[in-house]
Amino acid sequence: MNLKKIQAFTLIAQYHNFSRAAVHLSVSQSLLSKYVIELEADLGVRLLYRNGRGVQLTPEGEKFLSYARQLDSLLNEAIDEVKGMQNNPAGNVCIGLSSAIGASLTIPVLKHLREQYPLIKIQVIEGISGYVHEWLNTGRLDMAVVFDIYKNDTVTHENLTKEDLLLVSPPGSTVTISTRGKELKNLPFLLTGQNSKMRLLIDTYTGKLGFHLTPIAEIDSLQNLIRGVEAGIGHTILPYGSIRTNLLNQTIQVSRITDPIFSRTIHLATSTQRTPTRAARIVADLIKLEVKKLAASDYWRPTDEMLSIKP
Repeated sequence: MNLKKIQAFTLIAQYHNFSRAAVHLSVSQSLLSKYVIELEADLGVRLLYRNGRGVQLTPEGEKFLSYARQLDSLLNEAIDEVKGMQNNPAGNVCIGLSSAIGASLTIPVLKHLREQYPLIKIQVIEGISGYVHEWLNTGRLDMAVVFDIYKNDTVTHENLTKEDLLLVSPPGSTVTISTRGKELKNLPFLLTGQNSKMRLLIDTYTGKLGFHLTPIAEIDSLQNLIRGVEAGIGHTILPYGSIRTNLLNQTIQVSRITDPIFSRTIHLATSTQRTPTRAARIVADLIKLEVKKLAASDYWRPTDEMLSIKP
């Protein structure tokens, strides 16, 4: 028993006629007769009789027809639903972001979804990179924007862009628009804890220059790091996206770290533990689009003019 035979039977019953059903399906009457015979053999009952006026269903045929019509209706509904997903995709997508990236990407992506794909719902979870990778490994997230790569079979990575890491200083500091890497060792710092990925990046960078920073305090809070700098307690190192508003409000100063340039690579990490739905692919494409838009405006690697605002 297959779907073609059931659909053929439904049309024969609809038209009460083999020839008209054959024309509708563009097949021969003999093939339709074969389908009906095989259906009756599968069911072990007689479904219809031919008479001089066409076709008459048996009681068993009437009962089977009611289910066949339900099946046909359900199939058409499924076809319409699936085709509609191309024009009106739907689903839930869970994204992991760091606080710095979240401030840059969450609202633009959410706004685009509301305007173009209102049936796609996203859940954004902010956390430090290490936690985000753990959530990806366990399938809690569909994707995440991260700054490091964990090589395993549960996560794939795609490079998005490079991002400069900047020296963030209290208002009134004597730092210039550009600070050489070796000059960092002479400054008091507020940094994240040693287990954070940002701290690992900083320690790796300074280690290659022959020293390590000894912070006056370790603060695992982006907001409080910036507040500490604004209060004049010390300097820190952050990307432009984390301090853009503070810079525009002239509550901090910012300097590019050079010799060598201090930067990191931003990746889109995707979990292989979750089915890659069309909704997830759309969200991933939107993230990549927004990253490119921000890159075009020098957001990830700001110009000297963008950094030259001073209180």
